[in-house]
Amino acid sequence: MQQFYQNPLNNMGRWIITIFLLLPGLVQAQGIYSSFEDLLKTQGEKYRTLTKELSAESFDLANVDLIDNIQLDETYLNLLIQNTPSRYILLASNDRCSIYDLMNANLLNTPGGRAQKVIFKYKNKKGKVLTRML
Repeated sequence: MQQFYQNPLNNMGRWIITIFLLLPGLVQAQGIYSSFEDLLKTQGEKYRTLTKELSAESFDLANVDLIDNIQLDETYLNLLIQNTPSRYILLASNDRCSIYDLMNANLLNTPGGRAQKVIFKYKNKKGKVLTRML
């Protein structure tokens, strides 16, 4: 057994095997990084498209009495979660009010920077679900 490890060809063989075992991990790590960059680019485009579409549609606060049910838009909420530092997201996961507190404190981020607008869905008295930005 000791002679096997002393042979220079066996040492080189071990290095080659080690390199081939580590190489897929290095290639996979590069793939994860590039996928993350693609995800960030896609999120930015999705956010810009969403805000552009909703900026054309106005929401008047005088019509609040016409709202039956209101909640944050799922896409907007996902963008907030993915772009806000994790220490704040942990605070937001305590209860429903925590995320609104973080919004008031300007601690939530969107792909465009700090969250300055809120995208929400609501059901009007006719039962139609609408998405608006405020």
